[in-house]
Amino acid sequence: MKDKSRRWLSDSIRKHLIPAFLHRGFHLVPLNGHDAERGEIRSIFPFGRLRRETVGGYEMIEIQFDRHGRAAFRLNIGVAPTAGIEHAAGPVAQEDIWMHFLDRYGEVYHFPLLRRWFSLWCWERRTATESDFDALVKGVAELVPELERALSSGRNTRHVRWVG
Repeated sequence: MKDKSRRWLSDSIRKHLIPAFLHRGFHLVPLNGHDAERGEIRSIFPFGRLRRETVGGYEMIEIQFDRHGRAAFRLNIGVAPTAGIEHAAGPVAQEDIWMHFLDRYGEVYHFPLLRRWFSLWCWERRTATESDFDALVKGVAELVPELERALSSGRNTRHVRWVG
C-alpha cells in the first residue's frame, strides 16, 4: 500500500500542483548531472525544482517527499540571487542552488508550528484512494497565491515558516 500511495501522491502532484505553478510562470527544472545520479536525491526531489526569473533572482519551489517513503511532502521556497552564493563548499552558481544552501528559505507545511507535512490523516490512509490524494494536492495547489505573497514579503504566513 505504501508504494501505491506514494505513486498516487506523485501522480496527483503532477496533475494538479505542478500545473498550478506553471500557470503562474514557473518552469520545471529536472534534476541533472550529479543530482540526477544520486538515488536519494531522485527519491526526495523526483520533480527537480520549479523556478521563475524575477528582478532579485530566481524564485524557487522544491517539492520534497518524505525520505522514509511515506506518502507525504512539503514545499521549500526561496530566492536564488542572480550572482549565486558563497557556500561552505565554495561558490554556487544561481542555477545550481538548492534551498538548503540559502541563508534563509521558507518551509511550507500543513501546520507549520507542528511541522506537519502534507499527507492524509491516519484514518484516511487505511482506506485511501487515488481521489483522496487528488483532493489533498488540489488543496495544496490553492495555496500558490499565499506562497507567492510569502516569497515577495519574506514573512511567515499561515502555511510558510521561514528558516534562517
